[in-house]
Amino acid sequence: MIGSPNLTQAHQPELDRCIKQTKPGQAGWAGWNAPNKTCAGGLHFEKEKRKSVSHDLKGRCDKFRKLTGKQGPKFSAQCFACRFFIEANVSYAKEKAAQKERPEGINNDAQHIHAGAPACN
Repeated sequence: MIGSPNLTQAHQPELDRCIKQTKPGQAGWAGWNAPNKTCAGGLHFEKEKRKSVSHDLKGRCDKFRKLTGKQGPKFSAQCFACRFFIEANVSYAKEKAAQKERPEGINNDAQHIHAGAPACN
């Protein structure tokens, strides 16, 4: 979780929920504009390369690295995806078109916000 659980609510409940679901290393607020998607299926998620089988796959967000110039910490692939989410099987041209269609700033449409937080470490 980013921030402190002891802070007063300063945002709309939907945005506050997204902030609480966001893990350090994600490029944007978790659950924002990517309904029912997790980082595991995203183009920007770089899965950890391991030989052992694990139920909780971790990795890093390449979009976070591109935006900040720093490699972010690893987080669970099961975290809700952020506004930069693009399906991993989408071509580069479709990716650019999708980025142009996404609104700048915050979208207040509650249908794009996830009410429940996934098991995300």
